[in-house]
Amino acid sequence: MQHQLVKYLCDCFCKDQHLYSNIDQKVFRYLIDKRVSSFKEYFNADFKEKNPVKRLSFWRDLLKTTLLSSLKESLGEGKEALKEAWYALSAHNSLKEFQLEQAYTLLIAHLLHIPYSSKCEPVQFENGFTPIETGSHWPFMNTPLLEWHAELGTLWVLLGKLLNKPSYTLAAQKLANWQTKGLDSHFKPHKGFLSSHHLSHFTNALLREGVLFHAIALSSSDAQMAYLAKQHFCTLLETKKADFEDFSLDALLILNWVDRLFKEELTPMEPELESIVQDPNLALVGYRSSALNILLSFLGVNMGFGSLKNHDLEIPAFGPQLELLGESKLFGLIGQNPLNSSHKEHFQVDTDQNEFNVKGVVGLPKVEETQDYWKTWQTPSDWMEFNFFFEENALNIHLTPYRVKSKLFFVFYAIADKCLVGGEEKILPHSLNQYQGETAPITLIGKQSTLTIDSLDQKNQLKIIPLEGHRSFWGANYLIAYHLNNKYSTFKWKISTS
Repeated sequence: MQHQLVKYLCDCFCKDQHLYSNIDQKVFRYLIDKRVSSFKEYFNADFKEKNPVKRLSFWRDLLKTTLLSSLKESLGEGKEALKEAWYALSAHNSLKEFQLEQAYTLLIAHLLHIPYSSKCEPVQFENGFTPIETGSHWPFMNTPLLEWHAELGTLWVLLGKLLNKPSYTLAAQKLANWQTKGLDSHFKPHKGFLSSHHLSHFTNALLREGVLFHAIALSSSDAQMAYLAKQHFCTLLETKKADFEDFSLDALLILNWVDRLFKEELTPMEPELESIVQDPNLALVGYRSSALNILLSFLGVNMGFGSLKNHDLEIPAFGPQLELLGESKLFGLIGQNPLNSSHKEHFQVDTDQNEFNVKGVVGLPKVEETQDYWKTWQTPSDWMEFNFFFEENALNIHLTPYRVKSKLFFVFYAIADKCLVGGEEKILPHSLNQYQGETAPITLIGKQSTLTIDSLDQKNQLKIIPLEGHRSFWGANYLIAYHLNNKYSTFKWKISTS
């Protein structure tokens, strides 16, 4: 299955190879015909870069170059150039608490035979939840961006194997088990759950999670993880090229490497997933059934409250939006910091068979024209009290904003064949027809079901904008926005299915 996936993805991008960097073009060449061309130029980066996203891209490029170089009989001068790059990057490590960067540092040092001994052991909660950064320096890394979470777990699998360190292998297993909380009843991830539109793309998250499950399956002889990996790879094989964005070639190269390191074959076995998803200590809760799947989390930064699926209808993300509609850098909440022992005082989770209730307080970012992305999401400037409860197959949302100085909306990103407002006015996706006016019940219509979003506060102003779908906004083709124009009022919605 994984070999078929690699071929499919390489074929998708074969004609566009010229748009990729020299390193990625060499990765394509190796994955397609197993040829490793000589390296005329080696790794190049701004080693003093402090932006964590850019630094991760440097480490990924260095790993790709190192892996390709190691496939040649002799590294020659290339090995020295790669070592110099490693020393330069590691000398300016952003933070020792940045677990993902530390994993790359240790792994590449081993591959290049650099004497480097890290005293850092994996840091994670007992249940497997793993913060990407453990020092509370970057709030958006305290809660796992699921794409990066899976990437870290895969690196830990490799470190456990290559360094013969069971602690890394065990940590990766626990991380992968926690990651399954983000799956629906069909073993697929939710597109917008614990995902920042600005930092993550669904196809990349799907691939990295599939690679993680595959690596865990082979390293631990886990047939259930093999089943999850197969489901992810099948979904990718059914994905159209138009839905791929900034594709992670390093993940494909690591997938190839995993198969070379672990030569075990497994017969996949379907796991059982609980109907109520919960992690009360981390304000994560959800519901799974063959038709309806809901996941909510209140720990994210620049992420929505959660995600909802009903057959072929989907709300991949919903949450607060400041200022301009469609500005992804101002969408979402600042959730509680799980590394702070007092964060549990700010939320409450209750579950009972097929029902749940969760309530608490989340922050909203501070908007300033001159402020950069990282500072915008550093600390909350305004607050919002929430209460979500699921009963009688309907999700109820109650929100009360406090001291909000910016223009505030509550938005739903939706995927549907068509949308009705008040049961009459029809809005089709990809059209120029928008709706702006008073609140009315919204009906989302798919091929197999319908979904109704009913605002219980008629004073709201409502706007519905058709979107492109595909790669943008988790594939949504509708943006449904309610203007929350009354401060200190409680706004209520009910989402029901039929």
